[in-house]
Amino acid sequence: MRHVVNFGLSYTIYMFTAWLTSFILIGLIIGPIITIAFYVFLIIGAIQANDGKVYKPPFTLDIIK
Repeated sequence: MRHVVNFGLSYTIYMFTAWLTSFILIGLIIGPIITIAFYVFLIIGAIQANDGKVYKPPFTLDIIK
C-alpha cells in the first residue's frame, strides 16, 4: 500500500514541477512525458498486482517509509 501512496505523491510532485517550469517552456516538454510514464507504470502495476506481485515503479521517491 505504501508503494501506491509514494507513487502518487512522487508523480504529483513531478507534475507540479513541470507546471512550474512551463513558464520557461521546459515543462511543456516534460509534462506530457511524465503523464505518459505515469499511465504506463500504473498499467504495469495493475497487471503485476493482479498476478499477486509487489511492484515498485521507477522514479518513485520513498516519502512514506
